[in-house]
Parts: sequence; structure tokens; C-alpha cells
Amino acid sequence: MRTTLTLLALLALPLTLPASIARADDAADRLIHVSGSATVEAAPDVASISAGVVADGETAGQAMLANSKAMNAVFKAIEAAGVARKDFQTSQLSLNPVWDDRRNVPDGVRKIVGYRASNIVTVTVREVASLGKVIDQVTAAGANQIHSISFAIDDPQPLLDGARGDAVRDARRKADLYAKAAGVTVGPILSIREGGGSVPYEKYAARGAMAMDTPIAEGVVGLSAQVQVVFAIKH
Repeated sequence: MRTTLTLLALLALPLTLPASIARADDAADRLIHVSGSATVEAAPDVASISAGVVADGETAGQAMLANSKAMNAVFKAIEAAGVARKDFQTSQLSLNPVWDDRRNVPDGVRKIVGYRASNIVTVTVREVASLGKVIDQVTAAGANQIHSISFAIDDPQPLLDGARGDAVRDARRKADLYAKAAGVTVGPILSIREGGGSVPYEKYAARGAMAMDTPIAEGVVGLSAQVQVVFAIKH
């Protein structure tokens, strides 16, 4: 008799499993997955610019000597413009041969006719309004190369935190919208995952420096945040 009861109990187990699995699946399906994003903008308070000197010479030594003299003058001009020594750094230094024009070489054998030395320095300007003045002073001192220019926020964390909060609120807004359309109610947040990256971008505006300086339009800098949020559905 005991053997018969045990067998009946074992046979009854598979009948109860599908119901529990179905209930678990129903709970897993009662979720709302949404993404939220937000961007905040602010005027930049830091600017970076790359400037330098390209100098030619008949020999490598002459090219480097001419370049060094000009760059020393540029360094002095940068400091005279109020930039701290820690805020400018050599970012590129090169010396290359200059070849004659292939079109003027009948035998096809090109020759070195001189050398070209290049020295580029990246300057961080912590008073954006003075950027035009810095550019003017370094070019007057002998810089004949101006490359990239960029703007940034020195302390972006408060802006990013604001964007993150706005991104979560954006996700909640979308969840409420979907829930209303589906005739259900949004429950608690089950998970939040930060997605993508908080990548700054620059948006320029028609605003320049003083007329005596090189005009610079610094515009605004934007910082963005993205989140992936999972909400439960109440009913």
C-alpha cells in the first residue's frame, strides 16, 4: 500500500509543475523596459588650442635651430598672455626631409633639398574670453600653425548628475505613456542601468571676443546621459 501511495505522489508532481512555471513566466512578462535620455547645456569655461611653428632649413640642424628660436618666443608669449606653465605642453615634434618636385626630375631619382621641423604645443586657456588674445599673441610671436580648438566644462560632474536625474525621469514618462496605452499601472523600478556614454558635444553660437582680438565663438557645451530602466506592472 505504501509503494502504491509513493507512486501516486510521484505521478502527481508533473501535474503541479506546469502551473508554477506558468505563474513565474506571467510575472516575468509583466515588465516595462524603457530607455531614458537627457542633455544639459552650459557655457564652456575651458578652451584648448594647438599652435606651433613649422620652419625650413638647408640642413636638419638649421631647420631645428630656426624652429627652436621661434618656439621659445611662442612659449614666452603664451606665459605673457597669462597661461600657467602647467597648462601648455608640447604635443607634436617632427623633423622631415623636403624632396624636390618629381616633375623636375628627368631621371626619376628625387633628391633631398632641405629639411622641415615642426613643433606643436597644446594650450589650455582657463579664461575663455581671453582665447582670442592668446591666439593673437602666439601668432605675433612667430606661430605659423593653428590646429584644433575645443571647449569644455572644467567640472562637468554637477551637470552630468543633473542629466542622469533627467534621464530617469524621461524613462518614467515613457513607462507611464506605455502603461496608459496598455490599460495597466506602472509599478516600482526593478533595475536601472546606465547606457551609452556621457559624451560632451560643442554647439557654437554667434558670439565672439573683443574686436581687437581674433573673434572666437565658444557657444555652449552639452553633456548627455542615457539609462535603461525596468518597471514592474501592478495589474
